[in-house]
Amino acid sequence: MRFRQLVLVLACSCSADACSTTPLTTVLACPDVYAALVSRVKCVGSECQTQLSPAACMQNQLMRRLFSWTADAGIPILDNGAGAVVVNASCAQLADLVALSFLGRAFVETQASDAVFFEFNTGSSTLHLRPLGCEFQRPLYSIVLLTALLTLSFILVAQYVDEQAAKKGVQDPCDKNR
Repeated sequence: MRFRQLVLVLACSCSADACSTTPLTTVLACPDVYAALVSRVKCVGSECQTQLSPAACMQNQLMRRLFSWTADAGIPILDNGAGAVVVNASCAQLADLVALSFLGRAFVETQASDAVFFEFNTGSSTLHLRPLGCEFQRPLYSIVLLTALLTLSFILVAQYVDEQAAKKGVQDPCDKNR
């Protein structure tokens, strides 16, 4: 996979001598980064295309969010004008990315191969983590809880009525053995 090759290139490129002097610059094709990103993201609002041209990729909302997130993390991503993503990062920043990538990959490999972990709302350009496994569904649990409470209330009232009838010595009309 391209991801593993990229990690190996980044890890090999960051020798101790290179880290102490200058940041490492890596050029990635924007469509490759986009395809890797949408493979684990479900788009809500409108569908995310699986492949984009280099020019369309650089203007895509999801890629724009990726650019702002990496800039917030201190890793500038630049557009070289040819639809390629230029990452200019120090070896410490790349080491963090590699560590997080390995941890993320280890987690993803324990899940189903078609699992989707994030939802990207194309209208508001927001990315949300999808709950894994059993999702909390408020209406369903509310109905189950209400049904349980009504059943419990009915049973308690029925027991109370039977106890009161037994105290008064009134025979139960349904009981024919008495």
